[in-house]
Amino acid sequence: MFLSLGWSFLLVAFAAPQQAIVRPIHAERGIDISARVETMQGEVIFSHLGDVPRVLASNNKLLTMAAVVLGLPSNYRWQTCARLEGNSLRVFGNGDPSLRVLPDRNPPDEFATLLASRLLSASHPKLDSLIIDARAFISGRPPLWPSDQRYRPYCAPPSAMALEGSCISITPVSGKLTMSPDCGIRIKRKNKKGFWAGWISPDREVSVTWDGKAKGILQLAVDDPARVFGEWLLRALRRRGVAIAELRFAAQDDPDPWATETKTLLRFASAWDLADAVKVANRDSDNTLTETLLLTLAREKTGVGSLEAGLAEVHRQLSALGISPDAFSQADGSGMSRSSTHAVNVCAPSTLVRLLREMGEQDEAALFFDSLPVGGQEGHLRKILKDDVFQPGRVRAKTGWITGASSLSGFMLAPDDETVLLFSIVVNYQKDHTARTNNKRFRKMQEDVLKEVMEKWTTR
Repeated sequence: MFLSLGWSFLLVAFAAPQQAIVRPIHAERGIDISARVETMQGEVIFSHLGDVPRVLASNNKLLTMAAVVLGLPSNYRWQTCARLEGNSLRVFGNGDPSLRVLPDRNPPDEFATLLASRLLSASHPKLDSLIIDARAFISGRPPLWPSDQRYRPYCAPPSAMALEGSCISITPVSGKLTMSPDCGIRIKRKNKKGFWAGWISPDREVSVTWDGKAKGILQLAVDDPARVFGEWLLRALRRRGVAIAELRFAAQDDPDPWATETKTLLRFASAWDLADAVKVANRDSDNTLTETLLLTLAREKTGVGSLEAGLAEVHRQLSALGISPDAFSQADGSGMSRSSTHAVNVCAPSTLVRLLREMGEQDEAALFFDSLPVGGQEGHLRKILKDDVFQPGRVRAKTGWITGASSLSGFMLAPDDETVLLFSIVVNYQKDHTARTNNKRFRKMQEDVLKEVMEKWTTR
């Protein structure tokens, strides 16, 4: 570590070059930048309006994930359960995000196969109804998510019972279009050049333009993940020899299955624990998974799986770190929200840097740190921070981008291999559809600031 005596020199040495990088862009009409670089000990290496709050985009996830890893055990696992009620089967879940086809497992298939086996062993090959109960969460897209993008995969709604991250996938296989999960959604194909899909009737019929040659996978977010889950499970159980007359959904006045002392036929544990889910959420900047984690935190801590309860719990958890609730505002957990009338998901880089410092001192530091992608190697950082000065693996950070905001915050190991630097660089802008407000330009500026720090460090 550097002695405090040397910091006045470093501040002078670093300030001018980085201001030269930031100020010309900041001075442009419609572009505002706040940035802060500090050591773990709180010494300021560089600051440009670092105390001025900005819209964070997906850097909002840092606030949410900090609260999640502080509030829930790292080995926490979700459960999807089944219970016989007379000649009906109630299936209820609390948000398992791993119910998707994984590289090494197929949890949905495992769940359906095991459930069918239990039913047949219990001499229940015929049932009057399958009841889907997703009331563990008060679900749905956060109200300020962009309505014109609602069916993009990154705007899929969280739910206590969902498959494939609340999305369907359409894939060409042997000259035909296949859909996953198999949930009875009809495909209306248009034989035209290209490969494109859009809803005709959400969750029921999709139009696919395909010339029979294009390859790849198309994804669409669904509106009602619990309904899609029910339609899929109904068909999956029937294929496995369990006859079910009808599909129903839990009524609001039904007894809470989690609080009812009745024998449970099956408790299916998530393929992921909390640490797995947090890493996927940060690596892939997965909005739906982040909102699921927020709702899980809310339900486990307050008994109410709502957005409002989740945001209040973030404030409570971060207040315990000494971060005032007045220092940031959140409209969701992921940073996808936006408003034409006021700024939402707002925080100053200096507060984010303080959050990173405080998290580095907690017992959960390793889980939080390891969930962040490695610069030049993982997630949305694969294409940036690849310069030798950032390698090998000297940067762990979270990117963020929505129209109007670009952010980059995280940890960086200085060239002395001892000093850990904390940084947050946030750009807010008015898009003008030119290269001037292209996110690539802001990414380069953010990278240049960090590169300047690293290069000057080696020549101090």
